Amino acid sequence: MEGWGEETREKCKEIFWFLHTRVRERVRGALVRITAESGRTRQFQATTRSARAISRSRDLIQNTFELRSIHTADMTKYFYIGILVIVVAGLAAIFLYKTSQPVATAEFGGVSLRIEYATTTTEREKGLGGRTNIPDDYGMLFIFPKDDRYGFWMKDMFVPIDIFWLNDKGQVISMAHNVATSSYPDVFYPIAPALYVLETSAGFADEHNIATGTPLLLKNFPIVSQ
Repeated sequence: MEGWGEETREKCKEIFWFLHTRVRERVRGALVRITAESGRTRQFQATTRSARAISRSRDLIQNTFELRSIHTADMTKYFYIGILVIVVAGLAAIFLYKTSQPVATAEFGGVSLRIEYATTTTEREKGLGGRTNIPDDYGMLFIFPKDDRYGFWMKDMFVPIDIFWLNDKGQVISMAHNVATSSYPDVFYPIAPALYVLETSAGFADEHNIATGTPLLLKNFPIVSQ
């Protein structure tokens, strides 16, 4: 500014400070706005992150309750299935108990016998197999659809027995005394065709003097078709 007058230099200083002040104020204002915007941005970002976290937490809680509901539903389902299984098993046990019990009373050799019927193929095949005890006043009566020479063996038997083959009138036509469990797989046959077969505890024939022609006195003999 050499060669300029004093007044000109003062004017230039005033203009410089004016421009400097205005620029500084604008820069400061811009910085304030930038800072504010940045703060709002950070606040917005923080708010967004918080919202996302809240949303994730809400989803997690919802999923937890849904899973718990599903788990509870499954447990309820399994509970009722378990109850159903127990009921069915109980009914089956009652049915088996009832069907395995004597259903009639007969007189044989002057004594009373509790009679259990074997009327189906399955029942006749099983017979007294698996029994560990046969009471003295107990007998199993096998009912067949027609007269024939039906063979019997001691498969799955744990106790010895007496076997009596009966005709259509219920009279003894053949006997096998004290048949041992060790006789399996031997098969025992009658000397003539029979319609019924009675099994009792071993020794029954000897104790009560059962002989050919001795009747089994039963009010009604069941009839089967097969």
